[in-house]
Amino acid sequence: MSPDEIYENMNTESDGSEENKNNDTENEEENNEQLKSSEDLEINVTENEEESEKVTTRGGRVVIPPSRYGFSNLQVRVKEYSNGEAWVLINIMQCMEKKFQFAQRYTLKKRTIKFGNRARQAARSELRQLNKRMVFTPIHREDITKEEIKKTMESLMFLTEKRDGTVKARACANGSVQRKYLVRDKAASPTVISESVIITSCIDAKENRDIMTCDIPNAFVQTEIKKQEIGEPIIMKIRGILLEILVEMDPEKYSEYVVVEDGRRTVYVVMLKALYGMMISSLLYYLKFRGNLKAIGFQVNPYDPCVANRIVKNQQHSVIWHVDDLESSHVNKEVNDDFLKWLKRKYASDEIGNVSVTRGRRHEYLGMTLVFTSEGKLKIDMVDYIDKMCREFPEELDGDTKYPWTEKLFAVDKNSNVLNTESKNSFHTHTQ
Repeated sequence: MSPDEIYENMNTESDGSEENKNNDTENEEENNEQLKSSEDLEINVTENEEESEKVTTRGGRVVIPPSRYGFSNLQVRVKEYSNGEAWVLINIMQCMEKKFQFAQRYTLKKRTIKFGNRARQAARSELRQLNKRMVFTPIHREDITKEEIKKTMESLMFLTEKRDGTVKARACANGSVQRKYLVRDKAASPTVISESVIITSCIDAKENRDIMTCDIPNAFVQTEIKKQEIGEPIIMKIRGILLEILVEMDPEKYSEYVVVEDGRRTVYVVMLKALYGMMISSLLYYLKFRGNLKAIGFQVNPYDPCVANRIVKNQQHSVIWHVDDLESSHVNKEVNDDFLKWLKRKYASDEIGNVSVTRGRRHEYLGMTLVFTSEGKLKIDMVDYIDKMCREFPEELDGDTKYPWTEKLFAVDKNSNVLNTESKNSFHTHTQ
């Protein structure tokens, strides 16, 4: 069966509830409009050129305002600073009390030794969820065209050790190959900006709101991929430890599709639902979640598409979200109780998992600890988070410095050696 036939069969079947069917119908026209082609976007830019100057990046790409998110008053500007201007900015930044965020993720292969059997158990649990949710289905190698092979993604598994010592696995796709043929502006998805988190949290503190932070389980794998939205099938190959676990878990489903390529056992799968790492995944989930919020009365903020508000019991109910992590606040605790019930009905089940919830005056959100223990005041703490990153930094850190930059920040040494792959990945992980 070809990838196209798999998508056709998937679209004729339904595994969702009646509520999801109705909601999908309500939001279909809006999502199709927001997922319009890049040609349409270029037309919009041309029409607006008379009103505003065309903006391009340093690489020459035209910056397209995010009109697909339903607002047009956001003005995008890109400026390249001279060395003199850069130094002025550095001096200004040195007067600001800012902290920075690190990512703490490790590949399955590298961290199996560190986490031991916990790593394999976490990976198995993650793959079990993907298999149950029909995130992908195996396909015979001979049914894939040469062009589709070129666009095939590699499967990845990342591990994160939480503060309580548990290990969480996250299955991902190496979507870097999609950059060659997928328009970036068409696949880009918004995330809440830091200023919005701080502003809404200040309002929460000032109004003494009840605050709730939630984590939607397996958010992407609850988002179906429809061929009319992506235009062509998305194929991924699974190898190594992940393939071993899959075949061991469901031999009848995967064994006959295993082939040997370059001496390694491999299985090809067609993606039926979104997966972390795919360029289009975040946008597909964003459109689904935003549409569901609007269906229950929320209005999206015109300046940040990941902030939404509605009026409940004559008071404002605010929601901000960063992919599958969200914060909800209202002066009445019962409003958050009802919103949590809605989230569980919509996004949780015994197979998918439960919505993780934190209530109270202290919340871990996007690397920040938001503390509301003092009436009318917000305290933001990132000390523990940064301390842990410093302890796990791959090189020894000595000495003290007040700021994470030196006078060499904008200096380029053309004679320096290029970083090897391991050092390059480490630099990217610990500085983004």
